[in-house]
Amino acid sequence: MIQTIKKLLFFLSPKECIKGIWLLIMMMIMAFLDLIGVASILPFMSTLTDPDIIKKNRFLKYIYETLNFSDTPSFLFFLGIVVLLTLIVSLTFKALTTYHQLRFNQIREYTISQRLIKNYLSQPYSWFLHKNSADVGNNLLKEVNQVVVGAMGPLMNIIAQTLLAIAMTTLVILVNPKLAIISAATLAITYGSIYYALKGYVLHIGSERLESSQKKHKIINEAFYGIKEIKVGRLEKVYFKLFSKPAKRFAITNAKLQVLMQLPRYAVETVSFGGVILVVLYLMKGPDGLLSSLPLLAVYCLAAYRLIPAIQLIYSNFIQFRSSIPSINLLYDEIIELPNIKKVKEKAYHINMKDGIKLHELSFTYPLQKSKTLT
Repeated sequence: MIQTIKKLLFFLSPKECIKGIWLLIMMMIMAFLDLIGVASILPFMSTLTDPDIIKKNRFLKYIYETLNFSDTPSFLFFLGIVVLLTLIVSLTFKALTTYHQLRFNQIREYTISQRLIKNYLSQPYSWFLHKNSADVGNNLLKEVNQVVVGAMGPLMNIIAQTLLAIAMTTLVILVNPKLAIISAATLAITYGSIYYALKGYVLHIGSERLESSQKKHKIINEAFYGIKEIKVGRLEKVYFKLFSKPAKRFAITNAKLQVLMQLPRYAVETVSFGGVILVVLYLMKGPDGLLSSLPLLAVYCLAAYRLIPAIQLIYSNFIQFRSSIPSINLLYDEIIELPNIKKVKEKAYHINMKDGIKLHELSFTYPLQKSKTLT
């Protein structure tokens, strides 16, 4: 995992790494604002169910007296507006962070493609004689997108959702440590066990996807570059069959990946809703009954509303990230190996012709070939 992340960082320039750091800072702020937004529900709901808490709670009493409120309903209205504004600020900043995150990912597809095509075009003509042009096209058009959308994007999402999950878990721990630890541990162990059991299979699916994608591009390249021969030889059905097999395999591997990403969600949601019911029953047995526990229940529900999708996204993005490892390795090796190829420097010579041109002991051999092409 760490080596794969290092390879992803290799695709970024120092300036892009700095932008990534600023994006991480925005994600931290976003998680903190989410925490404040959910936490603000507790004093509002507590005051709503028990107005006398204004006099009991020093913080609420200080605000009540400092702002010179004359009655409880106006203070409740004020608290409601504060909670609403807090949630609006939190969601607005979240939207802004998401915009910068998506923009960062998509611009990376442009910069990596630009870097790769520049390296390709700088190679001598003889290098292309041993390189399938379909592989070059597949790397530029498909695998760069796979690395960005299937690896960089999910890695950013994993970081963002992990920060959010930590914030929500911290909030619930402050309210009820025992319940928070049991709930968070159950979700983490469930998704962690599923991921650990499937990680080898997911890597295999990623390799199959890469192989079938390369075969598709090769067959398409051969078919349309040699369309004259195909028409003369009436080979349309042959190439149709050749293309169908890797295309179907590519579709099936993507379908398997999507199923693995989404399937645990339904089982966990069932357990989560059952857990909410158990929490309600647990609170009903308290000394003050369910009514006094409504503020805590509101915090639990809102925290669960944020926490469960966050953990699901962490899991699904881990699956997507792991399936993209073969593409990361392919592009990394491609960029590393390209500069090591010796480039031919052409020199200009001035030739003075007098009586004629005579070629003596002229020969040529293609790179990586033993026999002479021209003797």
